[in-house]
Amino acid sequence: MEDTTKVLDLLDELEDLLEGATSVPLTNKIVLETEDIFGIIKDIRLALPDDMQQAKWIIDERDRILMEGKSEYERMLREAKKQADFLVDVGPGAGENGGEICYNGPADEALGESDPRSSSHMESASRSITL
Repeated sequence: MEDTTKVLDLLDELEDLLEGATSVPLTNKIVLETEDIFGIIKDIRLALPDDMQQAKWIIDERDRILMEGKSEYERMLREAKKQADFLVDVGPGAGENGGEICYNGPADEALGESDPRSSSHMESASRSITL
């Protein structure tokens, strides 16, 4: 922040030099000491790199945070899809007469592992569902 203030102070000094310069009669021109102007410009250039480095760091840090956020979002989305794609097969005897859990796990593995009495129903249902 010190460099930012220094640059602003140098710009104010440059403005004061321009405003206080001697004007050439009957023209819109002024007379300045080039050494004074070049000295201020040099000082501004020396102060600017720190501000630019800070700005670059801020941009890099923002990009890093956005990338981390995107990675976390994608991880959470994969996990949510994985949890949403879970199946519990209670089998064909469910209801007031009871029933038993025939399969409990990922839906894409259910057809091969589920109870044969209900897997035929799941196979026909999976053929009719298009994702």
